[in-house]
Amino acid sequence: MWPLLPSCGKSPIDLFKSPHRVLTKSTQYCCKDCQKEHWPTHKEDCNNALARETWKPDWHTEDRNPTFFENRDPSDLDSNAGKISWWGSMPALDLLKLDANEGQDASPNMRVLLISSHDIRNIVETIARLPDTYSGQCEMVMSGIQPGMFEQNIILLLTAFHFPPEDAAPIIIHLWYSALIPLSILSALRIKLLPLIEEVCSEAVRKRRRRIFKRVLKKNKASLHLALLRDEWERLRTSLQCPERFSPTEATRSRQSVTLANKKVDELHRGLYAQPRHWRLATMKFRRDGILLPFGCSRKEFDTPNP
Repeated sequence: MWPLLPSCGKSPIDLFKSPHRVLTKSTQYCCKDCQKEHWPTHKEDCNNALARETWKPDWHTEDRNPTFFENRDPSDLDSNAGKISWWGSMPALDLLKLDANEGQDASPNMRVLLISSHDIRNIVETIARLPDTYSGQCEMVMSGIQPGMFEQNIILLLTAFHFPPEDAAPIIIHLWYSALIPLSILSALRIKLLPLIEEVCSEAVRKRRRRIFKRVLKKNKASLHLALLRDEWERLRTSLQCPERFSPTEATRSRQSVTLANKKVDELHRGLYAQPRHWRLATMKFRRDGILLPFGCSRKEFDTPNP
């Protein structure tokens, strides 16, 4: 799945084959017409105040104290406090770092407990960083996972299991981080994953709610064991369905009420001020559209709310 380019949405392969391509300092175009069509957007980005060395946060230009230094009224607490944090507040960590620690002397069998970790980013990073020479068994257990995060983790694992790596990687990235996804991704997930989930749901429909239903999937030398309650299988099925009448515009508006909240502008500007000037543009673009793509890529295909 190639990223799309500005305006025309052509792939990098098409771009490099074009004899009329145009290269600027920050963007590549397949031809002059593409560059002209994209110019209104490109001009706005180039002239954005955030990209200037002289940019200052609002509290500085308005000559006032930033709100994060003030004592807040208890009635004005963040309405999003306590809600699910889909990405967490820190990057993924290699919890073992065997190369820098035990190395070849590492125990052949290791067990790691992640308490209230919710998502699988640390597990993925830790397993990916195991030395090639490690041939033992590494057991990793998560506890205290919130509903929502629980279903997401399983969908991500099923995606990695059912798609080739070159397709699974972008699908997982956008399911994890993007507010809007291409309809083609959602359709592919439904084609690959829903039959398995609906088979279990049909089997479980008249059974006890607290009964566990199991499935074992095998691929090459790998296997994936799922043992879930009936309600958990039902939630998996629901997680691949967008709420009815929930349009991309409504999804974006709902997200921006948090990412661009007026009450949080000083905290946002504090983070922006510490960034290199062009990083600020990328940060704000992601906060506006919620799509994890390189800055100049087309968003045309990202037309479906992430379920």
